[in-house]
Amino acid sequence: MLPSAERISGHFAVQLLIGRCGITYLTGTHAEFEPNNPLCRIHERVQSRDASYHSFSTSRQRLVLGDGTTVAPSIDAMQIKRQPDAVTVGGRDVVELDVYFEPPPGAVIEAVRFYGDADTGKSVAPPGPPSVDLPVTGLSPAKK
Repeated sequence: MLPSAERISGHFAVQLLIGRCGITYLTGTHAEFEPNNPLCRIHERVQSRDASYHSFSTSRQRLVLGDGTTVAPSIDAMQIKRQPDAVTVGGRDVVELDVYFEPPPGAVIEAVRFYGDADTGKSVAPPGPPSVDLPVTGLSPAKK
């Protein structure tokens, strides 16, 4: 998957940098994991568009499949790879992180649905739309 165009949601600009599917086994510092279905890893860049800090939630992100269904991040994979459920992003700061999904075998992956922070209580700039779909190409889970 090639890098996607930067898109806006809430107070964040996001860009998908790289993706890989067909991951059949993960190891971390304290655990090993063999998922029921091969995993997909999406590496994304999140930048705050506001002068204040905002919370970015990896657990809200979704993989959008060709039939319109969505897949939540794999809790097991996220914990084993020590990826946060949420991270506070400072004013104009950037964070890059991985989000792991476990789509069903043979599914067609259309996009990653990105949910930004729409908190207006401490904002300088108005938020963008609450979510945005970032299309992906050439990313398919392995057939089981």
